[in-house]
Amino acid sequence: GGMADTPASASGDASSSSYLSHQIAWKDVDPVRFFGFNLIFSVFADTAVYPVDVVRTRMQVQGSSLHELSYPRYTSTMDCFKKIWRLEGYRGFFKGFFTSELGYATSHTLYYCAYEVIKQGLQEVYPPEKAKDPNLAVFVSTAVAGGLADLTSCFLWVPFDVATQRLQLQGPLRKPQFAGGRDAMRQIYANQGIRGLYRGFGATIIRNAPYSAAWWSSYELSKKYFHSIDLRSKLGLASRDEKRFQSKAQQDGDGMSIFREVENEDPLIHMVSGMVAAVTATVLLNPLDIAKTRLQSTDFISSSSSSSPASTSSTSASPSAYPSSSSSSSSSTPHQRPPSNNNVFKILALMFRQEASVRLVKASSLPL
Repeated sequence: GGMADTPASASGDASSSSYLSHQIAWKDVDPVRFFGFNLIFSVFADTAVYPVDVVRTRMQVQGSSLHELSYPRYTSTMDCFKKIWRLEGYRGFFKGFFTSELGYATSHTLYYCAYEVIKQGLQEVYPPEKAKDPNLAVFVSTAVAGGLADLTSCFLWVPFDVATQRLQLQGPLRKPQFAGGRDAMRQIYANQGIRGLYRGFGATIIRNAPYSAAWWSSYELSKKYFHSIDLRSKLGLASRDEKRFQSKAQQDGDGMSIFREVENEDPLIHMVSGMVAAVTATVLLNPLDIAKTRLQSTDFISSSSSSSPASTSSTSASPSAYPSSSSSSSSSTPHQRPPSNNNVFKILALMFRQEASVRLVKASSLPL
């Protein structure tokens, strides 16, 4: 929803205007409505899936030998949901939520803007309809645009992501180190400087840029495919009546309005294509996501586990209070992070050595 003008059926005199027919382009979009609706719906969607993100983060970290947990060990995704609800209540599912949303709102505004501008710029230079292989042209333009858009947005997103993950990992077995997102950023900056806030930036790029490239290319190709097979008729649903919108894109040198007829895309195809893209990208890139999460949270877990006698005593007392925790064996020994495991590839290698490779696909969330 960011169309600049009215549907074609309500248009004015066509004789004084020029008409072009194409997909919705950035020039057809009302930026205020585009960013406004994007922000509103993104917040609603993120609120709905945020508890899953907390579960995902904890499940990804608990298998690492580099971490000493401040929450009970979980045997499955459902066990994680149950124990968070029982020991932490609904607040446990929303730790770091406002920090995440602030970063999400700012970085994703830049992300979607960059994606659309880069994609359409590439497709103007190399139009898919004129290419020998249109599918390959769509794949290249959307994959490159998705990767570059994510690279751009990560400069805003990573500090918020670091703080959010550290808040998500604060469980009930130890006194929290951070009072909130602002306090987490303040402490990280005071102890580690700007590099602490951008810890895992390279890992984020290595994971997110390919993820974004895989997501957008899968999404655009899925849309193209589902349009070609007429998905609605395949599902036995009624066809949509209105196929086109009219958008006043610009004025020519004589002051005449140039109207564009653009596709009124089917929301059902958007939804199904988004699901296909999410599954494809998550299955391909989830191992990198696990390594990124562990890299960004390692310093926090290590320092908090041996920061003070008070924290040590509270940790050692926790097994009796929570019998399901497996931290009793590690609470008596200070946990040190091996200095060699300081990049995403070394953590991936450690994961392969210490955990069965099939477990790398655990705790996959599907960010639609």
